[in-house]
Amino acid sequence: IVWKGPVLTIFKETDASPENVDVKNLATQEVLNSYEFQIFSESITKVELQPSNISIDEKIRSISLREDHGIDKLQRFAERIVKNEYVNGVINSLPYNPDTSRFIKSVYKNGNVEIIMHWEDAGYGMVVNTTGRNLSETRKIAEILRNNFDK
Repeated sequence: IVWKGPVLTIFKETDASPENVDVKNLATQEVLNSYEFQIFSESITKVELQPSNISIDEKIRSISLREDHGIDKLQRFAERIVKNEYVNGVINSLPYNPDTSRFIKSVYKNGNVEIIMHWEDAGYGMVVNTTGRNLSETRKIAEILRNNFDK
């Protein structure tokens, strides 16, 4: 017998009564490529953060913000945050976010973190590119940024 499908339902014996249990076939490409499996594998992998190899001066020179209201406050904050060892740069400012009360708006597996300066009435925000190589690393870096820069 060859197990070709992605899931096999088996019966697990218990003291009370048998239970149905779904078992995933890790040998199928469908499961290995699934988002669920990627999240699982990242969750059991030790997170090892890599510092940026970009100089602080270069990071400051490459800050990219839209010409919006509040650019002076965004620029000052961006110049502070790029000094973090896990930040590669600031790649853009975010649209108006006045109702957000969280420092971290979103975290992406490509290493980008959306940050909101929620203590400002105007809800200024920016996209920070980090050294995160996957979602677990980027989440860890986002946590470090929140601990160091959130008010």
